[in-house]
Amino acid sequence: MPNKHHEEYGFISPRSGLATNAAQARNLASQIGFPVVLKVVSSEIVHKTDVGGVELNLRSEEQVEAAFQSIMTSVKKSHPQARIDGIMVEEMCVGGQEIIIGLLNDAQFGPSIMFGLGGIFVEVLKDVSFRVLPISEDDAAQMIGEIKGHKVLEGFRGLPPVSRDLLIDLLLKASRMGTDLAPRLEAVDFNPILVWGKEHRVLDVKILLHDEEKPVVENRPNTAHLEKFFEAESVALLGASATPGKIGNAVLDSLVQHEYRGKVYPINPSRDEVMGLKAYPSLSSVPGPVDLVVVTVGLALVPEILMECASKGIHNVVVVSGGGKELGGESKELEANIARLAREKGLRIIGPNCIGIFDGVSRLDTFFQVYDRMVRPPRGPVATLTQSGTVGAVFLEMAEELGVSKFVSYGNRVDVDESDLIGYLAHDPDTKVIACY
Repeated sequence: MPNKHHEEYGFISPRSGLATNAAQARNLASQIGFPVVLKVVSSEIVHKTDVGGVELNLRSEEQVEAAFQSIMTSVKKSHPQARIDGIMVEEMCVGGQEIIIGLLNDAQFGPSIMFGLGGIFVEVLKDVSFRVLPISEDDAAQMIGEIKGHKVLEGFRGLPPVSRDLLIDLLLKASRMGTDLAPRLEAVDFNPILVWGKEHRVLDVKILLHDEEKPVVENRPNTAHLEKFFEAESVALLGASATPGKIGNAVLDSLVQHEYRGKVYPINPSRDEVMGLKAYPSLSSVPGPVDLVVVTVGLALVPEILMECASKGIHNVVVVSGGGKELGGESKELEANIARLAREKGLRIIGPNCIGIFDGVSRLDTFFQVYDRMVRPPRGPVATLTQSGTVGAVFLEMAEELGVSKFVSYGNRVDVDESDLIGYLAHDPDTKVIACY
């Protein structure tokens, strides 16, 4: 992809021309006007300066000819097999500040943008800010303010200030470019862009694109039915046990013996009563509606349970049971089957291999840690999301005086993940802060 591509988005490059011999370089320099810069052009050479591929501040035709020969000799010595397209002759811009704008198709976040001070400063200081594309004008302004070097751009100790509107405009131009190139984007590196007053020049840009378009996957938060995990008025517990020390007994204790006031249906095919409540042989035999199913039986039984949930119109399931992908092999395949069923049947699953959820308002509680061993904080403004139940339990003890709105230990996140939960909690009136581990 030629470097001129970025000019379609409004980026301005110095006046320039490509020379394939010293005489052409000399003539181009005279047409552009001195001083000029010479840079090697080769798709196989990323860091031009490191291989002697750049000569600065050339002020005569003789210096240009000598610099051309010097670059060719140095580059061929360090990269003898590299294809050299020629030497770029550019006007040399003097003064101003250098910034960097980068575009990257991140494996986790997708097309993203970076901003910082340019040149060597980005490598030495690591002072940069990031956002996921596309960005708004407010996002751009925040990115500029987040770097420690923003004072330099504002005119520190007599340095001339750079227009904030210019910087925002450059970031928005890059955002449009990154969004348009997203299906083929690998990386774009504007480094440096020289900025002064309301002017800019792109001194160097590297554009790396895939030969073929790749599908852009938008992993938007799926918040469907999440409210029932916290506001469930009825809960069925599969694996409810009358034996102290068993997980099914501890979870039932959390649901029945403390602050939750909803209906609880123990599911146990070998007993008529557990912990003072009528027990049912199966989920299908529960007479009333069920908002939430909590599973403590073996993971191999979960696919059948999910089919029962679907037939009964239940959307929400917490799978406390372990034994999934963390064991590999057939267990990994079992968990993948559970994920497939969740998608096909429109079910929302937290877990498996987790301690589940706690709601500071409804006091719904799926923990298998009994009250004597783990604190349940009062209602408060902080929601907590954690993969690790152990870390989450420690946080709940530390939050006893702070208070918790909602807590989720999502374990292997076969369905519901951090993105879904953050998307839901962002609009939760009881939550002011979201803490994630």
